[in-house]
Amino acid sequence: MKKGGRNIKLKSVVSIRVVLLLSLIGISLVAISVSVNGLPAENETPTKRATVVFEPYFFAWGDDGSSDVIDASNLEGYSVTLYQQKTAGTNPMDAQLIQFYYICVGGDYGVIFVSSHGSSSGFAVEAYEKTVAGEATRDAQYDDYIGQGYTADDIYKASSDDGYHISVTPHALQSWFVDAKTIVYLSTCEGATFSASWNAREALSYTGTVTHPQAKADANTFWGHMDGTIDGGTKRSVSKAIEGTGLTHTGPGNTVLSQKVGGIVISVDKLGLLAPYVGLASLALVTTTATTIYAKRRKKN
Repeated sequence: MKKGGRNIKLKSVVSIRVVLLLSLIGISLVAISVSVNGLPAENETPTKRATVVFEPYFFAWGDDGSSDVIDASNLEGYSVTLYQQKTAGTNPMDAQLIQFYYICVGGDYGVIFVSSHGSSSGFAVEAYEKTVAGEATRDAQYDDYIGQGYTADDIYKASSDDGYHISVTPHALQSWFVDAKTIVYLSTCEGATFSASWNAREALSYTGTVTHPQAKADANTFWGHMDGTIDGGTKRSVSKAIEGTGLTHTGPGNTVLSQKVGGIVISVDKLGLLAPYVGLASLALVTTTATTIYAKRRKKN
């Protein structure tokens, strides 16, 4: 009689330990699922596979990095639209304020590359030759734009060593720009001081002055990282692509040009999405199983 009682007590202890062990396994699975679900967010791509290059002072310094973004865009299957003022004059037709305005309000571009003169007040979008005639024409065109409804809060007159121009302000960017999970690359002096005004997913520029050789070298590095032709495709997100450049970045940093580079597809983190449910289901299963085993053993004994 006593011997049988000891057996029942021993079996009960073993059953309780089994229940506790299986419960701990279930809890561990839930903990694992939470940690997996807490992994960094999946990389994002622009909603529009289209690039626009805007260079009002192309006539002054030529390719200041635009060839690199064009190459990257072509490699990743983006369409490319060019606005490059290649000749100085009194009637710029290839890069104008009104063209820039429609670039902003249309929300049609996943990549915007601008190379121009700039400062903390804004940057040039329409440039004229550095002559008396150029200045006079610029002034007349500015007045015409004001007459069309543009305001002094959005545009202003300025000049550089290369010419006279009409510039846009941070206020204009705040008012006009429509984001398409866009990567905005502003190759101007002090453009980073108003990066937030774009309200773009990613905005890159410089906090201080930038020389043309540096701007060109940085564009080569950044876009080479983005399209995977530099560093073997290991720095394709914006936050990694700026490494080795003088650029300043605003945004989440996990934007890439494409989820596919060199035949490697970056898949959605399905495990991360399902892990919490798997963990909870596992916990429920092991708890139910343990309870059933314990109940059967109690009944048997």
